Amino acid sequence: MFQICINKFLKVLVITLLWVTSASAQTLIQRLDGDWYSTQWGYSYTLKNGVGIATSTNSPNFQVGQNIIQLSATSATTFSGQQVYTDGKFYRVNVVLQADGRLYFEGEKNAKWVMDRIVVAPQKANNTDNDTNNLLIGKWYQKVDTRTDSFSMMAQYVQDYLPNGTISEQAQYVTTTPDGLKISCLANTSWEWSVIGNKIYQKLIASHVIQDFIRDRNGRPYDDPNLLRQVCEIVKKDKSKRQLTTSVFTIIKLDNKVNVYQYQDSKGVMKEATDYRVTQGLSHFIVK
Repeated sequence: MFQICINKFLKVLVITLLWVTSASAQTLIQRLDGDWYSTQWGYSYTLKNGVGIATSTNSPNFQVGQNIIQLSATSATTFSGQQVYTDGKFYRVNVVLQADGRLYFEGEKNAKWVMDRIVVAPQKANNTDNDTNNLLIGKWYQKVDTRTDSFSMMAQYVQDYLPNGTISEQAQYVTTTPDGLKISCLANTSWEWSVIGNKIYQKLIASHVIQDFIRDRNGRPYDDPNLLRQVCEIVKKDKSKRQLTTSVFTIIKLDNKVNVYQYQDSKGVMKEATDYRVTQGLSHFIVK
């Protein structure tokens, strides 16, 4: 009976962790949103949620403005679907998002090609952008509490915005089961960050998750290393699948004490959150 409850708990934890971390999550297919161009074949399209609309054409059999590609994610870096060839017909394709940011295609008829992302150079930062950058530099703390019928989770973060455009983040995830077990996992995550106008852009570069502790309701060590490993593995997988994704936050209020911002969660709903400026690292807040 205990193992059945644990299995149910782990399944619900997977779903809830996605919700807890949605402030910095995007759907996998949205990683490809933007403009793409083939130097080899001389055509281009704009991708949005896996659907590509032609912006230039190399064939009389498809026109600018036509839907010429449809993709869905099969993992964080692989995708599959169909695309129009020069004969105007759809063919099956498999796609890999490479480490250099390009899309590598393999399709029917032994076709292979690469798509390059079209990057629009950002406008030169103005004084407002510089002011925002200066205000963000330093440490920011956030704590998120989530409850379900099966367990509760406390996630807390300290993000250190550095002048070189990177973020060093330390986080703790403490899950409490109905019978009072507390399971703690720690994570160190690296981001890149930039500001344009009132938008903060964060790109997850790398993360490392370690097992912390598992204790009973009285705070005593609890001997179940397998459960501790399983829970921390869920945190690790959530971090890994979001690697190299960019999250966007719209600043509502930013001063020397708070950063109030909006973001879109995994269901497309706009949420609001607040980070608090601190001088201490995670060790000051950590649950032991």
